[in-house]
Amino acid sequence: MEIERDWYGVHWRLLRSNLIRLCVREAQPFFDALQSESDEIEQVSMAFVEQVIANISKRVPHDQLGLWQNALPLLANTARFADCVARDVDALRGQMKRKGRQVTSKQALGQLLWHFLEQSRREFVAMEKGVTADRIKRWERLDRVSREVAAQPPITDSRCTDEHFAAVAVFVKTHHPDDRNLPRKPSTIRQYFLEFSDTCHELGVDDTICLPNELAAEAWAQAAPGQETDIWEALGTLSAMDRAILDIECDTTLGDVRYMSKESFMREHQLDTATYEAHLQDVLDRVLPLVQHIARGKWDGGEQ
Repeated sequence: MEIERDWYGVHWRLLRSNLIRLCVREAQPFFDALQSESDEIEQVSMAFVEQVIANISKRVPHDQLGLWQNALPLLANTARFADCVARDVDALRGQMKRKGRQVTSKQALGQLLWHFLEQSRREFVAMEKGVTADRIKRWERLDRVSREVAAQPPITDSRCTDEHFAAVAVFVKTHHPDDRNLPRKPSTIRQYFLEFSDTCHELGVDDTICLPNELAAEAWAQAAPGQETDIWEALGTLSAMDRAILDIECDTTLGDVRYMSKESFMREHQLDTATYEAHLQDVLDRVLPLVQHIARGKWDGGEQ
């Protein structure tokens, strides 16, 4: 079974836990300063981080696991830490309740640090991989969904297959219909796996896009600024069934009704797989040249 990647050095979760525990243990002077120096939150926050960094620096030479040296880059953005403290200062002063219970200063700091360290980790990994921190976060959510799908019968050991990507897409549309932060097309899910999954890399899976609907979506995405209206108007002349099929295959939002999956559409319209695929191919044969023609306008006589 595929193991879960730490995504930051080694033993990331152990490092995060130990770092939060260290900060909370040394935080009493920080809490006292927040109470007495209400106008100096930034200075108090930076002084606390410097105190923690000094403590960690003493531990690095004696750390056989090599954990603590990975902690230092996570604390580099002291300005953002100060912003987090300013946002949560009431909770850090012990002046907040959650679900009727008093939130202690230590609990508030632990929660703040968890989110701060996760964001710092994603930013560090994103910088190394040349992507955005949001893309790392989106992949990690997709990875959790994928593992949940893979654990359902029939259980699969390999998550780097087109069948699995399609199953994940159906799961997202069914269980997270309004969540646009999760990719919902098999082709997009595939791209995330090719970019981030160690298993896909080990299997040598390539990133060739060959399905007709993916070609259509790709050409559509390349349309020049200002041409989207032309595309929408042209595609909007299609029949309701044509628009629904394009919506299912390319996530266009053109359909009058949003279907959870291709299967639910086929059931409602009493179509078998062969009929559906034939109708899809007919729609794509008519739409793809149009989309490609409009997209080429970006280069033919347009701005270079």
